[in-house]
Amino acid sequence: MSNKEYTDDSEISISYMDLEYEDHPALQTLSCPICTCPAMPIVVRLPCGHIFCKSHILEWLKTNATCPMCKTEFDKKDIVEDKIIEEIINTLKVSCPQKELGCDWLGERGKLLNHLKNSCQYMTYKCIYSKCNYVGLTKDKEEHEKICEWKPYVCELKGCNFKGYLGDKQHHENVCEWKLVACPNYTNGNGCQMNKIMRKDFQEHLWKCEYFVKDLPWIIKKSDEIQKHQKNDFTYYEDQTKKSYERLKKLEEGKIY
Repeated sequence: MSNKEYTDDSEISISYMDLEYEDHPALQTLSCPICTCPAMPIVVRLPCGHIFCKSHILEWLKTNATCPMCKTEFDKKDIVEDKIIEEIINTLKVSCPQKELGCDWLGERGKLLNHLKNSCQYMTYKCIYSKCNYVGLTKDKEEHEKICEWKPYVCELKGCNFKGYLGDKQHHENVCEWKLVACPNYTNGNGCQMNKIMRKDFQEHLWKCEYFVKDLPWIIKKSDEIQKHQKNDFTYYEDQTKKSYERLKKLEEGKIY
């Protein structure tokens, strides 16, 4: 069987004819004469006693009316499902179909499906995050989901509302205004003692920090920032004043009650 895909919302199909069986004296007796493999579900029996895979004997019946083994005539109504024989066949030992990829499981055929769904570490795994195209093996699932760049990420710092993906984490942490940083002049001795400054307050701290060397380019840059904020504040208050004046005028004219 080729490497089958398994996700939480899909079914696994087993290619019974490709299974590798552990040697057993009853293998031939329990095999379907048509496909020569141990009969696969659903196992049926003819009146003559020979067993077959149901799908194979029904296909045979389209062009033949006798048992492939003993030539005894039979009809479709003579085909009987044999659950007991099927249970016996399901106790035969098989290797995991993913053996070539590294799985060393060997167990009863009846337990194979459960193994593939719940414990085989060599099934195809697709990342659960819709934007991720990662495809690997189940054994890599846990490690991948820890580092997947499309895993939802929420900044844990109090006050920050950033929501994104794990791939954004490094950049966000480098710019998050709520992250605590230390003054570049922080020391345990005679320097600045501020080592827990929110990044959003960092520039303001530098402006006031007596230990920070304020060269001319920095002062010019800071001055431009202050003027920009002052201009924005002036524009805001000017707009609010204008709106208040217009409202007062309408009140005087009786247009607002």
